[in-house]
Amino acid sequence: PDGGEDRLGVRVSRCNHGCNYNVQYWWTPSEEDVCTMVLVAAREIQKGEEIVTAYVSFDNCWHDISADECRQELSSEWGIMCPPDCICYDKERNRMIAQYRKLFKVFQRHASSSSAKAAKEISPAFDKMMELMQLLKFGVCARAHMYLGAAMAAAQHEETRPRVLVYLQLYQEGEMTKFGRTDASIELWWRQAQGLEE
Repeated sequence: PDGGEDRLGVRVSRCNHGCNYNVQYWWTPSEEDVCTMVLVAAREIQKGEEIVTAYVSFDNCWHDISADECRQELSSEWGIMCPPDCICYDKERNRMIAQYRKLFKVFQRHASSSSAKAAKEISPAFDKMMELMQLLKFGVCARAHMYLGAAMAAAQHEETRPRVLVYLQLYQEGEMTKFGRTDASIELWWRQAQGLEE
């Protein structure tokens, strides 16, 4: 139902959970207010490898859910117990995720601001976030969100506006536009970065 939270993906529901997931899902709009859930490879999938997604993700940088909280939810909701060698116990990965989340809060705080302080802080924060994204090997969905978010933030400041082209180029090179995220605002950012719009 429109505005509801309960949805069932008949095919997607066949996927088991994996903290080291190899696919992520992306909602794309379609006709009659119905959304289509698309599975997108988060990394290279080997022949014969099981397709797994994250029912709840400890490395979701938009939500401050710790690995411990993630394991508790997996256990209480689905009866899933992570083995001792699960990636969610990786201390170095969890440290980098915590660093990424801290930078993401800086990004969120300044993303819609046109102040000089925001312009000064947001670019180095995002550059470090991109470095961490590479180390953490984030999938295409997470990268798409961040590239578009960075483009939006860069478009707010005259001195960072040329970077809009960089972020949108990364977005396009990753073939992320096929997931239904090309819209009028992206076109406007392109034109602003090229000096065609004020």
